[in-house]
Amino acid sequence: MKAVIMAGGEGTRLRPISILKPKPMVKLMDKPVAEYIVRLLKKYGVTDICMTLRYLPQVVKDYFGDGTDFGVNIEYQVEKEPLGTAGGVRACRNFIGGDDFIVISGDAVCDFDLEKCFEFHRKKNSKVTIILCQRDEPLEYGLVLTDNSDRVTQFVEKPSWDKVLTDSVNTGIYILSAEILNRIPKGVSFDFGRDLFPQLLSENVPMYAMTAEGYWCDIGNCRAYLECNFDALDGHIGFNFGNQLRSGVWSRSDLPEGLSIHPPCYIGPDVTFDGEASIGPFAVLGKGTHIGSGAKIERSVIDGANIRPGAELTSAVICQGAVIGKDSLISEGCVVGDGAVIGNGAFLADGVRIWPRKHIEEGGRVLISVVHGSSGSSALLFQGKLSGEIGADLSFENCISIGSALAGYGKVLISSSGSPAAIAAANALKCGICAGGGEVWESERSFESATAFGARFYDMGASVFVRHNGPSLVLNFYGKDGRAFTRADERKIEAAINGDTVRAPHDRIGGVRNLPDTVDSYTLSAVKQGFFRNRMPCRTPVYVFGDSIAAITLKRVLSVLGCTTAKRKQDGICFQISEDGFSLIAEEGGAVIYPPQLAVMLALLEFEIGSGRVAVGPSAPSAIEVLAQSLGGKVLKVGRNKNAESLLSQQTFMYDGIFAAARLVAGLSVKNESLSHLAQRTPRFFVSHRSVPIRRSRGAVMRELISTCSEMSVELTEGLDISLNKGHIRISPLADKALRITTECDSETSASELCDQFEDLVRNIDNKQ
Repeated sequence: MKAVIMAGGEGTRLRPISILKPKPMVKLMDKPVAEYIVRLLKKYGVTDICMTLRYLPQVVKDYFGDGTDFGVNIEYQVEKEPLGTAGGVRACRNFIGGDDFIVISGDAVCDFDLEKCFEFHRKKNSKVTIILCQRDEPLEYGLVLTDNSDRVTQFVEKPSWDKVLTDSVNTGIYILSAEILNRIPKGVSFDFGRDLFPQLLSENVPMYAMTAEGYWCDIGNCRAYLECNFDALDGHIGFNFGNQLRSGVWSRSDLPEGLSIHPPCYIGPDVTFDGEASIGPFAVLGKGTHIGSGAKIERSVIDGANIRPGAELTSAVICQGAVIGKDSLISEGCVVGDGAVIGNGAFLADGVRIWPRKHIEEGGRVLISVVHGSSGSSALLFQGKLSGEIGADLSFENCISIGSALAGYGKVLISSSGSPAAIAAANALKCGICAGGGEVWESERSFESATAFGARFYDMGASVFVRHNGPSLVLNFYGKDGRAFTRADERKIEAAINGDTVRAPHDRIGGVRNLPDTVDSYTLSAVKQGFFRNRMPCRTPVYVFGDSIAAITLKRVLSVLGCTTAKRKQDGICFQISEDGFSLIAEEGGAVIYPPQLAVMLALLEFEIGSGRVAVGPSAPSAIEVLAQSLGGKVLKVGRNKNAESLLSQQTFMYDGIFAAARLVAGLSVKNESLSHLAQRTPRFFVSHRSVPIRRSRGAVMRELISTCSEMSVELTEGLDISLNKGHIRISPLADKALRITTECDSETSASELCDQFEDLVRNIDNKQ
């Protein structure tokens, strides 16, 4: 069997460790990660290898040559343009020939028994075998679901927590039939996880997955790199790291008397010491490192750097040629790049990263990363919304870096709530976008749903609304479809916050244009979508709470539709719109109708006098499906039906509160019906929510839940959906190590009882050893 090693990775999230070398050439105990993969392949008889390269290819070629020094034969395939994981492998077609072959990543560390993987592939007579392992925190990986015969049933690519259905992750190790190469287009970017495998799954091509035993770690970021080194020291990886002087201490250098060593530690060749120093526990001193007298190195990796007397390092990475000055203090999570100099007595705060060849002056206190003025952040990014305390969690330097990432979307619409802090953050975003070569379209004071709409209406690549809320800033990101950023989009923002900053050539600096009429365009579109086909004017008296921009806009929309203004809320339909414009509450005659029931009422109108089709998100009430069955309507669900996203982008009223109010009053006018009467005609349902804290990994509990419920009527979209005669259950992971259970039944008691039943099931699974 032959092998293709994917070794073209740039490792942007691993910066500054990987700035001057490809990700597979990052060192683990003085050897590049890719060398461990080459030796693993040789151990199991795979000696014909082709490496796919792109970023700094000569660094890899110079180290491995033709493979003779490693007992293998190595060829290279250098990509001029990114071809994706599958496209890069297809380019190796002449090397591969007609037999089955293995694809393996050159930037992940593993010690799997490959012979067992080969045997599984042959036994299953599989066209594609995917090697899996289990991870407690699976967000950075592709998830793979299988049936009881190990056949692949579903892929979830780098999910957010609400889409985590298992803890079985794709390791990027595949055993493939050569005929699969025929399915990969030539010369274009094509990915295994995103393109090829979903295509094969839809065509029912046999694909199987095996969970391998042993160690596997994708060195995707600086924290993972540190942990991989610690795992190696702790004996979790089946590799030999050289001469073991005593339990937990490997050394290839002479150790002077007076040196205090706390296992486990690795000390490479040509490491020198000036008198007494404290090394370990969990210290890696790479080749050529120098440690000064009185230095203290704990839980850190040093790759050939000079640590001067009295310096203290905790959980840090110091790259080749760097100098850490006398009596400096390097805090947890810091990374100092190649050739950087930290002056005597300097202090680096937690998580600071110093880019290569930067210089920190003597006595300097560095609280943010030194990249191009950007810094790290502890702000929380979830479901397209980034929030954090101004200056602490989310700085204006962060906003510049985020803007540089947004430049990749081309045209970007920026708007804010109008406070000084929000305007300053919006201006910082604009600077980053322009510096990255993007084009800014600036809108005056607006609100979130109007800004989301603007991305789609004006054909923007993305839009951002900045709101100042007390001590915090909230950045809301929307894609070109007007919906919240996907997890893939969020990863770009996270990379920017962590230092992956884009700078355009001087002749491609972007500009800023004014777009004054966003809210006007939004208002007219809401009016247009409000009318049904016969465009009957509304005469409904309405009362709108509040004076936010969203509330004022809703009043304008209803007025244009022909609604009259009620002086008191009891004189007509009363609407309460959220500040962001997305959530609507209606009231008539003392009866309050909340967003879930409003969604069902809008669906009823659409089935009766609209298009007969409704698009809904994964968490929509199941009562909409019940209505569709009784009225002959059709429900397209995101994550289940192919054209659901497209239809949902047209039916803005299904997720935008102002559009929903317009559609609702227009429908009531056509039907000559009151709000309360329409509500009575919708299926009666009650919803119960519960958050269940768990001790085990969320992915593992979800995997066992899915297996336990496999005989029930289940659907896997954003979480686990279960349909029973008694009602509907949705279970999905939360970001704070808990599972959320939502039940929907025809009575409040039944919804609560069903919640109890599945909470017990979750707790029983969580309590398993």
